[in-house]
Amino acid sequence: MTNKYDDIFNYAALARSSYADLSKIRKKDDFEKIKSAIKEYDGSEKFARQIASKYNVLAHWKDRDPNKHPFSYDEFNDSRKNPESGFSGTLFRDKGTQEYVMAFKGTDGPKDLWITDVADIVSNGAAHNQIIDMYNFWQQIKHSGQESYYEAAYLDGNNPLNVQFKLIDSLPSLSYAAKKAALLPLKIKAVNEGYYVADGGIYKVAFRPSNEIYKDERKFTYKEKIDVSKMTVAGHSLGGHLAAIFSRLFPEATSMTYMFNGAGTGGKLSLVPAMFDGISANDNVNNLLDGLAKGYSNFERDKIYNLTGDKGMNLVAIDKDWALSQPGKQLPIFIESKSKDTLGHGMGQVLDSSAVISVLESLDKRFETMPLEDSLDFFNRCWIPAREVPTYLERWKTLSTS
Repeated sequence: MTNKYDDIFNYAALARSSYADLSKIRKKDDFEKIKSAIKEYDGSEKFARQIASKYNVLAHWKDRDPNKHPFSYDEFNDSRKNPESGFSGTLFRDKGTQEYVMAFKGTDGPKDLWITDVADIVSNGAAHNQIIDMYNFWQQIKHSGQESYYEAAYLDGNNPLNVQFKLIDSLPSLSYAAKKAALLPLKIKAVNEGYYVADGGIYKVAFRPSNEIYKDERKFTYKEKIDVSKMTVAGHSLGGHLAAIFSRLFPEATSMTYMFNGAGTGGKLSLVPAMFDGISANDNVNNLLDGLAKGYSNFERDKIYNLTGDKGMNLVAIDKDWALSQPGKQLPIFIESKSKDTLGHGMGQVLDSSAVISVLESLDKRFETMPLEDSLDFFNRCWIPAREVPTYLERWKTLSTS
């Protein structure tokens, strides 16, 4: 049996590492370049060395959003000037076990925060633009082995409902309230007919050759064959949202999914889409994901864990029908403070806790077969103030003799 918390720590570490720009890696086992790239993001020589020693980098989709810090408002607000979604993902392989892990970058910069997190996930139910790039990244890998084009996904606005939408929206004689009233039944009709409503338009998922969508190396598959059939998928925050959706789109390729403070998808009663667009965010998301899956798709809840910090409001990982719904099992994990590390939302404290729990689990082999929910609940209750140590020791003694 393996220590499940060793695995969780590793997945959390890769979720953190996925924020690094690994696009300059030309050899999958280039220790120095992998270490350098991770250290540049993370700042820790020890952490970077640990990842570079343990993992190869097989594939990487670079975040091409040019507007990180600072950014131009015009480019930030106009997709024609800045069409990049900000998506980034990395396929790692453990040098020892040969396990494949796909990790997705979370929120990093103002466009991710305001456009992807707020405008896309909160307002429409899903990070659709990044999801499209994620889908295409997997096609690059799935069809690797020769440098050729692949069938890439995109959102097609060439439909009668969108023509009507744009016409109404462009009428200068209508006030904002009048336009909103006129567009409301159109949006409802669109969602009921399988369209996806977002970005001030009505779209259908469509497919065409990758060279018609991308003009750089993204239009090609990977020349060297990447022979991966099953993988673990991981991500923090926005990256957790993407990881869960990847598992829904590609269940045949996903063994387990680990979200860390991950965002869910639009709920059945999500207030923002209902109030501003009159639509069900849940139905809107289903239209997008079923379109990408080319048929019915659903989340396999038993294969998705979302480890969320146990302190603070944790608005990102909320699980409410009126906001966002979690696609899997949400498990609280101890963090020291709700005021540190982006109000308890960052990866640092979760990473620290999973490392300590891994050591504690190794003390008693019974934890190896205990369900994750039960063992994590036990360990969470072990984090106590010093004055309560005697009580903790008694609890441990009771468990050991039971």
